[in-house]
Amino acid sequence: MSEEKLSKKEYWDENLEKAELPRVNTGADYHFKATMDYIHGPLTASGKKTFIEIGCGSSGWLPYFRRRYGFAVSGLDYSEIGCRLAEENMRLLGLPCEGITCADVLKWTTGEKYGVIFSYGVIEHFSEPEKVVGICAGHLEEGGLLITLIPNLHGLPGFLSKTVAPETHQMHKIITPEELTAMHLAAGLENVKTGYAGIFSLALIPWSRSRFFLLKEGTLRARISLGLINRANSLVAGVLRLLPGPVSKLFSPYIIAVFRKPNKTFNPSA
Repeated sequence: MSEEKLSKKEYWDENLEKAELPRVNTGADYHFKATMDYIHGPLTASGKKTFIEIGCGSSGWLPYFRRRYGFAVSGLDYSEIGCRLAEENMRLLGLPCEGITCADVLKWTTGEKYGVIFSYGVIEHFSEPEKVVGICAGHLEEGGLLITLIPNLHGLPGFLSKTVAPETHQMHKIITPEELTAMHLAAGLENVKTGYAGIFSLALIPWSRSRFFLLKEGTLRARISLGLINRANSLVAGVLRLLPGPVSKLFSPYIIAVFRKPNKTFNPSA
Protein backbone atom coordinates (compact mmCIF):
# COMPACT_ATOMS: atom_id res chain seq x y z
CA MET A 1 0.00 0.00 0.00
CA SER A 2 1.36 3.42 -0.94
CA GLU A 3 1.40 6.32 1.46
CA GLU A 4 -1.05 8.13 -0.82
CA LYS A 5 -3.66 5.36 -0.92
CA LEU A 6 -5.35 3.80 2.09
CA SER A 7 -6.38 0.66 0.19
CA LYS A 8 -4.52 -1.79 -2.02
CA LYS A 9 -5.19 -2.28 -5.71
CA GLU A 10 -5.64 -6.00 -5.05
CA TYR A 11 -8.57 -5.19 -2.75
CA TRP A 12 -10.38 -3.43 -5.57
CA ASP A 13 -9.51 -6.08 -8.15
CA GLU A 14 -10.99 -8.74 -5.90
CA ASN A 15 -14.18 -6.78 -5.26
CA LEU A 16 -14.71 -5.55 -8.81
CA GLU A 17 -14.35 -8.92 -10.46
CA LYS A 18 -17.36 -10.17 -8.45
CA ALA A 19 -19.67 -7.83 -10.35
CA GLU A 20 -22.53 -9.49 -12.20
CA LEU A 21 -23.14 -7.93 -15.61
CA PRO A 22 -25.04 -6.22 -17.04
CA ARG A 23 -25.73 -3.75 -14.25
CA VAL A 24 -27.41 -0.35 -14.12
CA ASN A 25 -27.94 1.62 -10.92
CA THR A 26 -31.60 2.52 -10.46
CA GLY A 27 -33.79 4.33 -7.98
CA ALA A 28 -35.23 0.98 -6.93
CA ASP A 29 -32.26 0.79 -4.56
CA TYR A 30 -32.79 3.42 -1.90
CA HIS A 31 -29.12 4.32 -1.44
CA PHE A 32 -28.84 5.00 -5.17
CA LYS A 33 -32.11 6.96 -5.17
CA ALA A 34 -30.75 9.19 -2.40
CA THR A 35 -27.79 10.07 -4.61
CA MET A 36 -29.90 10.55 -7.74
CA ASP A 37 -32.39 12.84 -6.01
CA TYR A 38 -29.65 14.99 -4.47
CA ILE A 39 -27.78 15.70 -7.72
CA HIS A 40 -30.67 15.77 -10.20
CA GLY A 41 -31.39 19.50 -9.99
CA PRO A 42 -27.83 20.73 -10.60
CA LEU A 43 -27.35 18.21 -13.42
CA THR A 44 -30.47 19.22 -15.32
CA ALA A 45 -29.60 22.89 -14.92
CA SER A 46 -25.98 22.48 -16.03
CA GLY A 47 -26.60 22.04 -19.76
CA LYS A 48 -23.43 19.96 -19.96
CA LYS A 49 -22.90 17.11 -22.43
CA THR A 50 -19.74 15.27 -21.37
CA PHE A 51 -19.33 13.15 -18.25
CA ILE A 52 -16.57 11.09 -16.65
CA GLU A 53 -16.73 8.88 -13.59
CA ILE A 54 -13.59 8.61 -11.44
CA GLY A 55 -13.37 5.11 -10.03
CA CYS A 56 -15.62 3.60 -12.70
CA GLY A 57 -14.63 -0.05 -12.25
CA SER A 58 -17.58 -2.33 -13.26
CA SER A 59 -19.76 0.76 -12.87
CA GLY A 60 -23.53 0.79 -12.88
CA TRP A 61 -23.42 4.60 -12.89
CA LEU A 62 -22.15 5.04 -16.45
CA PRO A 63 -25.24 3.47 -18.05
CA TYR A 64 -27.48 5.38 -15.65
CA PHE A 65 -26.05 8.77 -16.58
CA ARG A 66 -26.06 7.89 -20.26
CA ARG A 67 -29.73 6.88 -20.21
CA ARG A 68 -31.05 9.51 -17.79
CA TYR A 69 -29.21 12.59 -19.06
CA GLY A 70 -27.88 11.61 -22.47
CA PHE A 71 -24.30 12.35 -21.46
CA ALA A 72 -21.38 11.22 -23.59
CA VAL A 73 -19.89 9.09 -20.83
CA SER A 74 -16.30 8.15 -20.03
CA GLY A 75 -14.58 6.54 -17.09
CA LEU A 76 -11.24 6.35 -15.29
CA ASP A 77 -10.00 3.63 -12.94
CA TYR A 78 -6.64 2.10 -12.06
CA SER A 79 -7.94 -1.46 -11.86
CA GLU A 80 -7.49 -3.25 -15.18
CA ILE A 81 -10.22 -5.71 -14.17
CA GLY A 82 -12.59 -2.89 -13.29
CA CYS A 83 -11.92 -1.07 -16.57
CA ARG A 84 -12.55 -4.20 -18.61
CA LEU A 85 -15.82 -4.86 -16.81
CA ALA A 86 -16.96 -1.24 -17.22
CA GLU A 87 -16.42 -1.51 -20.97
CA GLU A 88 -18.10 -4.91 -21.11
CA ASN A 89 -21.08 -3.63 -19.14
CA MET A 90 -21.73 -0.82 -21.59
CA ARG A 91 -21.35 -3.22 -24.52
CA LEU A 92 -23.83 -5.70 -23.05
CA LEU A 93 -26.33 -2.88 -22.54
CA GLY A 94 -25.84 -1.65 -26.09
CA LEU A 95 -24.84 1.81 -24.89
CA PRO A 96 -22.10 4.02 -26.37
CA CYS A 97 -19.06 4.87 -24.26
CA GLU A 98 -16.47 7.47 -25.16
CA GLY A 99 -13.74 5.44 -23.53
CA ILE A 100 -12.47 3.93 -20.30
CA THR A 101 -9.01 5.12 -19.23
CA CYS A 102 -7.01 2.74 -17.07
CA ALA A 103 -4.85 5.09 -15.00
CA ASP A 104 -4.18 6.34 -11.48
CA VAL A 105 -6.19 9.52 -10.86
CA LEU A 106 -3.14 11.04 -9.14
CA LYS A 107 -1.32 10.75 -12.48
CA TRP A 108 -4.23 12.02 -14.59
CA THR A 109 -2.42 14.68 -16.58
CA THR A 110 -4.13 14.58 -19.99
CA GLY A 111 -5.72 17.74 -21.31
CA GLU A 112 -9.33 16.58 -21.65
CA LYS A 113 -12.03 18.74 -20.11
CA TYR A 114 -15.44 17.49 -19.02
CA GLY A 115 -18.79 19.05 -18.24
CA VAL A 116 -19.42 16.75 -15.28
CA ILE A 117 -16.91 14.81 -13.18
CA PHE A 118 -18.42 12.34 -10.73
CA SER A 119 -16.90 10.15 -8.02
CA TYR A 120 -18.83 7.76 -5.80
CA GLY A 121 -16.85 6.75 -2.71
CA VAL A 122 -13.36 7.42 -4.03
CA ILE A 123 -11.53 10.33 -2.42
CA GLU A 124 -11.85 8.99 1.14
CA HIS A 125 -9.48 6.18 0.16
CA PHE A 126 -6.61 8.67 -0.19
CA SER A 127 -4.51 10.06 2.65
CA GLU A 128 -4.70 13.50 1.01
CA PRO A 129 -8.10 13.58 -0.71
CA GLU A 130 -7.70 17.26 -1.50
CA LYS A 131 -5.15 16.25 -4.16
CA VAL A 132 -7.77 14.20 -5.97
CA VAL A 133 -10.26 17.06 -5.78
CA GLY A 134 -7.69 19.49 -7.18
CA ILE A 135 -6.79 17.19 -10.07
CA CYS A 136 -10.45 16.67 -10.95
CA ALA A 137 -11.11 20.41 -10.79
CA GLY A 138 -8.35 20.89 -13.35
CA HIS A 139 -10.23 18.68 -15.81
CA LEU A 140 -13.50 20.61 -15.61
CA GLU A 141 -14.88 22.81 -18.35
CA GLU A 142 -15.88 26.33 -17.37
CA GLY A 143 -19.27 26.06 -15.71
CA GLY A 144 -18.72 22.32 -15.26
CA LEU A 145 -19.78 20.38 -12.17
CA LEU A 146 -17.62 18.32 -9.84
CA ILE A 147 -19.81 15.91 -7.87
CA THR A 148 -18.03 14.18 -4.99
CA LEU A 149 -19.79 11.59 -2.86
CA ILE A 150 -18.32 10.05 0.27
CA PRO A 151 -19.82 7.79 2.96
CA ASN A 152 -20.94 9.44 6.18
CA LEU A 153 -18.57 7.83 8.67
CA HIS A 154 -19.41 10.08 11.62
CA GLY A 155 -22.72 8.68 12.76
CA LEU A 156 -24.28 5.24 12.88
CA PRO A 157 -23.03 4.20 9.39
CA GLY A 158 -19.45 4.76 10.50
CA PHE A 159 -19.98 3.00 13.82
CA LEU A 160 -21.49 -0.05 12.10
CA SER A 161 -18.72 -0.18 9.50
CA LYS A 162 -16.00 0.03 12.15
CA THR A 163 -17.72 -2.63 14.28
CA VAL A 164 -18.52 -5.06 11.47
CA ALA A 165 -15.30 -4.78 9.44
CA PRO A 166 -12.61 -2.73 11.20
CA GLU A 167 -9.89 -3.53 8.64
CA THR A 168 -12.07 -2.26 5.79
CA HIS A 169 -13.06 0.78 7.85
CA GLN A 170 -9.37 1.69 8.22
CA MET A 171 -9.14 2.07 4.44
CA HIS A 172 -11.24 5.22 4.73
CA LYS A 173 -10.30 8.74 5.75
CA ILE A 174 -13.11 10.28 7.78
CA ILE A 175 -14.14 13.58 6.20
CA THR A 176 -16.70 16.09 7.50
CA PRO A 177 -18.97 18.16 5.24
CA GLU A 178 -16.98 21.22 6.25
CA GLU A 179 -13.69 19.59 5.25
CA LEU A 180 -15.18 18.39 1.98
CA THR A 181 -16.39 21.91 1.24
CA ALA A 182 -12.98 23.41 2.06
CA MET A 183 -11.22 21.00 -0.35
CA HIS A 184 -13.40 22.10 -3.24
CA LEU A 185 -13.16 25.79 -2.41
CA ALA A 186 -9.36 25.47 -2.27
CA ALA A 187 -9.51 24.04 -5.80
CA GLY A 188 -11.13 27.27 -7.00
CA LEU A 189 -14.68 25.94 -7.30
CA GLU A 190 -18.02 27.47 -6.31
CA ASN A 191 -20.36 25.66 -3.93
CA VAL A 192 -23.68 24.66 -5.49
CA LYS A 193 -24.81 22.43 -2.62
CA THR A 194 -23.10 20.28 0.00
CA GLY A 195 -24.70 18.20 2.71
CA TYR A 196 -26.01 14.88 3.92
CA ALA A 197 -28.07 12.72 1.58
CA GLY A 198 -30.48 9.91 2.35
CA ILE A 199 -32.18 9.01 5.61
CA PHE A 200 -30.47 5.69 6.40
CA SER A 201 -29.19 2.58 4.60
CA LEU A 202 -27.71 -0.76 5.59
CA ALA A 203 -26.46 -1.32 2.03
CA LEU A 204 -23.21 0.60 2.58
CA ILE A 205 -22.00 -1.50 5.50
CA PRO A 206 -19.27 -3.98 4.39
CA TRP A 207 -21.06 -7.03 5.82
CA SER A 208 -19.28 -9.50 3.54
CA ARG A 209 -15.90 -8.31 4.89
CA SER A 210 -16.81 -9.09 8.48
CA ARG A 211 -14.96 -11.64 10.60
CA PHE A 212 -18.02 -12.25 12.76
CA PHE A 213 -18.79 -15.93 13.15
CA LEU A 214 -22.15 -15.65 11.38
CA LEU A 215 -20.67 -13.70 8.48
CA LYS A 216 -17.49 -15.66 7.81
CA GLU A 217 -17.00 -15.57 4.06
CA GLY A 218 -17.69 -18.71 2.05
CA THR A 219 -19.88 -20.43 4.65
CA LEU A 220 -23.54 -21.39 4.53
CA ARG A 221 -24.24 -19.37 7.67
CA ALA A 222 -22.76 -16.30 5.97
CA ARG A 223 -25.03 -16.72 2.95
CA ILE A 224 -28.04 -17.07 5.23
CA SER A 225 -27.01 -14.11 7.40
CA LEU A 226 -26.31 -11.87 4.40
CA GLY A 227 -29.63 -12.89 2.89
CA LEU A 228 -31.43 -11.83 6.07
CA ILE A 229 -29.52 -8.53 6.18
CA ASN A 230 -30.38 -7.82 2.54
CA ARG A 231 -34.02 -8.62 3.27
CA ALA A 232 -34.03 -6.28 6.25
CA ASN A 233 -32.41 -3.54 4.19
CA SER A 234 -35.02 -3.97 1.44
CA LEU A 235 -37.84 -3.63 3.96
CA VAL A 236 -36.29 -0.54 5.57
CA ALA A 237 -35.54 0.99 2.17
CA GLY A 238 -39.11 0.40 1.01
CA VAL A 239 -40.38 2.51 3.90
CA LEU A 240 -37.72 5.22 3.53
CA ARG A 241 -38.51 5.67 -0.17
CA LEU A 242 -41.90 7.05 0.88
CA LEU A 243 -40.46 9.61 3.28
CA PRO A 244 -39.10 13.07 2.41
CA GLY A 245 -36.50 13.08 5.21
CA PRO A 246 -34.97 14.07 7.49
CA VAL A 247 -31.30 13.82 6.61
CA SER A 248 -28.85 13.93 9.50
CA LYS A 249 -25.26 13.56 10.60
CA LEU A 250 -26.31 10.65 12.80
CA PHE A 251 -28.07 8.41 10.26
CA SER A 252 -27.60 9.58 6.65
CA PRO A 253 -25.46 7.25 4.52
CA TYR A 254 -23.81 9.93 2.37
CA ILE A 255 -22.20 13.32 2.26
CA ILE A 256 -22.34 14.84 -1.24
CA ALA A 257 -20.64 17.96 -2.59
CA VAL A 258 -21.73 19.59 -5.85
CA PHE A 259 -19.37 22.34 -6.98
CA ARG A 260 -19.10 24.41 -10.16
CA LYS A 261 -16.06 25.72 -11.99
CA PRO A 262 -16.51 29.47 -12.45
CA ASN A 263 -16.83 30.91 -15.94
CA LYS A 264 -14.03 33.30 -16.88
CA THR A 265 -15.27 36.82 -17.34
CA PHE A 266 -13.85 39.12 -19.99
CA ASN A 267 -12.12 42.20 -18.54
CA PRO A 268 -11.55 44.81 -21.30
CA SER A 269 -9.10 46.71 -19.10
CA ALA A 270 -6.89 43.69 -18.53
